[in-house]
Amino acid sequence: MPITTTGLAVIAYYVAAPGFFVIGMLLLGYGERRDVGIHATLVGVFQFATVVLALLVGDAELALNIAVFNYIWLAAGLVFWFGEGTDITLANHLIFPAMAFFILGAKYIVVDGTLYFGLSQWSYTVVLVMVTLANYGRLNPRIPGWTLNVLAFVTVFFPTWMFLYNIPMP
Repeated sequence: MPITTTGLAVIAYYVAAPGFFVIGMLLLGYGERRDVGIHATLVGVFQFATVVLALLVGDAELALNIAVFNYIWLAAGLVFWFGEGTDITLANHLIFPAMAFFILGAKYIVVDGTLYFGLSQWSYTVVLVMVTLANYGRLNPRIPGWTLNVLAFVTVFFPTWMFLYNIPMP
């Protein structure tokens, strides 16, 4: 069976959803930083492999989208698992991915006409800004925690199953 772009997207999204949920639960006060760091690092390594496969099949746009997530997972893994840096360090690492998701969201809406994916990308921008503000002590971490848990289902699990069963996205 050949590797397809849709198949890679399904795998990448499916792997990301638990990551959203686990980090969301950590922000809500449940879980250990080290355990979340291990999970984030494993998701990052897996998504790196998915980026390489996406590039091999010639889908640079999918590779870019996954690479932005990959960067976030690996940065979170370094901070949580290995203790390299602080929450402020992680917050600083989230600024550029937030901008990338904003640009990708605009591209999906304006160029491709896919409102759902555009709004999903913009929701990632919002949650990354929220996590950054929480890490700087400017926002209660429970707010981005709940937001991540909702996004795990609405913007990650839902599209995964839609892709998997060839159901058109709204």
